[in-house]
Amino acid sequence: MRLAFPLIFFLFIASCRDVESPSDLGKIDGYEVSGKVTNDSGIPRDSVMVSLYYYYDYLGNQQLDTIPVIITDTTQILDVSILSVKSDTVINIYHGRIKNLGPLYKMYWNGRDKNNKPVPSGLYYMTFSLDSLFIKRNSLIIDGNITTYTDQYGRFKITNANLPVGELFDAYNDDGSFYGVLKVEPKLALTLSKGSSYSEFESIFLKFNSVTKIALTLN
Repeated sequence: MRLAFPLIFFLFIASCRDVESPSDLGKIDGYEVSGKVTNDSGIPRDSVMVSLYYYYDYLGNQQLDTIPVIITDTTQILDVSILSVKSDTVINIYHGRIKNLGPLYKMYWNGRDKNNKPVPSGLYYMTFSLDSLFIKRNSLIIDGNITTYTDQYGRFKITNANLPVGELFDAYNDDGSFYGVLKVEPKLALTLSKGSSYSEFESIFLKFNSVTKIALTLN
């Protein structure tokens, strides 16, 4: 079910030939997509926007987030931040006091960073702290966003950091009501766009510890 919701290269020279990286050989930890985009004539398409969508399994309506944030003192400082999978702060969505005592109302994130730019598709964490005391961390999945661009040779790569296969998270409807628990499948969809050109590619299956290599066309 699909819902609309440092790689470092070392170059060694030995016997006048290059030694390929594990990723180039198709050997990785986790998942990775290596793609190339051309037109019908085989000419590479550079600067193509690659948007990433996930597929999900519905696991039921037993909510994962069962820890409430309780405000017991209006002088308490609440901090709500969004972190990347590398624990970098993407944006701080709230920092300050809450006027009302009791359970905290639900916090929402619009999927944008501190510069108001949409974040790439992937797994993010919403963290809650009171007076610098950590309370909880909730998993969030952002999909359908531009995740990478093709280079001058039409190549692009989506690394494991943007492929949260197996991750479980609470999903919500547009009105804020709880929808259910979802699990990210080892399958994805991509859209390509540049100017007036647009293409969709669905049901691309991923294999664990292997690079998924794909050739796509955008005219």
